Amino acid sequence: CFEALGGNPLILSQAIQAARPAAGQTEEAAAILEELEGSSLFSAKVAIQDPLSLRCVAPIHGALLSALEGAEKAVEIELNSAADNPLVILAEERVLSTGNFHTASLALAFETLGLAIAQAALASVARFVQLTGSGRNGLPRYLSPAGGASAGFVPMQKTVTAIAAQIRHKANPVMLDAGVGGGRGSCDAVGACGAEMRRDARPLAPVDRLRNAGGGARYRFAL
Repeated sequence: CFEALGGNPLILSQAIQAARPAAGQTEEAAAILEELEGSSLFSAKVAIQDPLSLRCVAPIHGALLSALEGAEKAVEIELNSAADNPLVILAEERVLSTGNFHTASLALAFETLGLAIAQAALASVARFVQLTGSGRNGLPRYLSPAGGASAGFVPMQKTVTAIAAQIRHKANPVMLDAGVGGGRGSCDAVGACGAEMRRDARPLAPVDRLRNAGGGARYRFAL
């Protein structure tokens, strides 16, 4: 999208990222810069300020990278831990009641991941609308070779907007919907990790459709 929209690659400068090194931002900026190596954008006349969906791509994708790493770490802890209740502690020759089965950390990690996916997808939609809109960077209006009043790719804008609505809906948090349990008072705080993790895969299908609408480009540029 940087190439197509004539984006200013200086926004990816490491000095800018170092001034506010939000999670994942420096790594993402460096990765995109590597993809743009040899691009004519570095010598071309470009805008001082690009649209936010392009100018903020490093912090947006950095947040997604950080959320993905957080979810991966939470899963690794879960897979390599004991959630038994009661728990047999051999070293101490004791059996103790625990709350290790309550996966609040895992649920929160996947809530964050779902929101990060949605944020990146919505920025992708904004860039798609810019690309297929009023003719940025010398491109024909609506990307139509006929020009003029031809609709061109405008119908596709409606498609990606509808997909974005699906992603927003599927990314809504669910862990607070668990509410208060029963169990005669012993199970009064019920987690919703199962529902959350099942929900979290749901935004991915429309994200794939969004990538296809963008021409199947590599992840960093499709989203």
